[in-house]
Amino acid sequence: MSTTTFKSNRAVNTSLVACFFLVFWIVFKDAFRASLLFSLSDIGMVVFVACLFISFIAILQSFRALRFIQFDVFLLTYIFYSSMVTSAHLLLNNPYALTSYQIVVVFSFQCLTMLLLWYFSTKSPLAFVKVTNFVVRLALLGCILFGAILLTLVILDLDLVFRFYGKLLELGIIVNPFQTSDDAIAVRYSGIFYSALNFGLFIVFSIILLFYEDAKVSQRKFVLFVLLLLLASSFNRNAFITLAYVGGAFFLFKVGLKKNMVFPTMIFGLCFIVISLAFIVNLEGEIDQNNSFILSAHSLYSRFEIWSYWFNSLNIESVLYGYGVIAGMGEEHLYIDNGYIFMIVNSGIFSLAFLLLCVFHLTFTAAKHEGRDADLAFFLLLGLPVAMVFNNIVLDPMLMLLFFFYPLALIKGKASNGG
Repeated sequence: MSTTTFKSNRAVNTSLVACFFLVFWIVFKDAFRASLLFSLSDIGMVVFVACLFISFIAILQSFRALRFIQFDVFLLTYIFYSSMVTSAHLLLNNPYALTSYQIVVVFSFQCLTMLLLWYFSTKSPLAFVKVTNFVVRLALLGCILFGAILLTLVILDLDLVFRFYGKLLELGIIVNPFQTSDDAIAVRYSGIFYSALNFGLFIVFSIILLFYEDAKVSQRKFVLFVLLLLLASSFNRNAFITLAYVGGAFFLFKVGLKKNMVFPTMIFGLCFIVISLAFIVNLEGEIDQNNSFILSAHSLYSRFEIWSYWFNSLNIESVLYGYGVIAGMGEEHLYIDNGYIFMIVNSGIFSLAFLLLCVFHLTFTAAKHEGRDADLAFFLLLGLPVAMVFNNIVLDPMLMLLFFFYPLALIKGKASNGG
């Protein structure tokens, strides 16, 4: 074996290991926080540091072989611009008095993680897809096993389950674990993830992926039934809406509408729904007392309340550059449950524009091509714009992995095979 071939194989192996560590950490980073139950440090940070070290070695070995296309310029512009603006805000205006460690974590999430996801999905797209498929199956198995254990405990001792989830909430391992109603309180199952939102959208990704799996119909029906049960247990309406939205697009595609027409149709429908809801709750933040639907959906109203607050406090500077890394707005620090507004608040409208340019460019690219990978990428990408409406997901590495970088790898893998 020649020296050149040996170096090439070593670079490929290092890149594959680094890719696995990255995807594994992103998907399981919330589960690693369970170490806090035993008064240990978050071992996820140890895994992340190891991931950065191996990735650095892999990039040094193979960066020269990387091929850039126009889309990569768009995406890198978004990553660097949003990171630069966010960093400037952290240095000049630190509203939450973040420590140096917290600032490093924020920068790592927003810049380093996104750069590594772009690098591996571009450098080795086919390997990236296979690694992600394996890790997703592993995480899904973990969610099912954990769910089976919890279900058994619910039958044996319900109070123990509530105390356990209360402890997880107290330690910051999970967020908002309880679903309340006039009749009772239920546990919102979030699997191995920090929130029911992440878990719900993870299940939505798995359901979309299932429709493109090579398996018997009976097997797929059984898995679909299990996935729908898991989704229902999350009580996450954003995940329900995202699945229904993508399902509607899939129906239009199956009845004969071409993908390049499905995309604008669904975007128009999404805009119509949001505008209609905005009329129900007017932009002054006042609620229509005669509308029982809004009155029963308190969380929906609270979302429109903060959207209204943001809209009425707009100024040129905040639109162009944002406010920096903030969790909420107003005296009550209302959380910004909207990915579009959050991007503007976080790093300005240009950051949002660059991101949407990347998403739309990639979606239209998937729409122009035929085949399993192009179709799967198309429907996954459709889930991103609707999931952003009612929650901030664009800075979450796992959700960007599943609904952006995984489709990117599918499309680049198809292109590298001459598709």
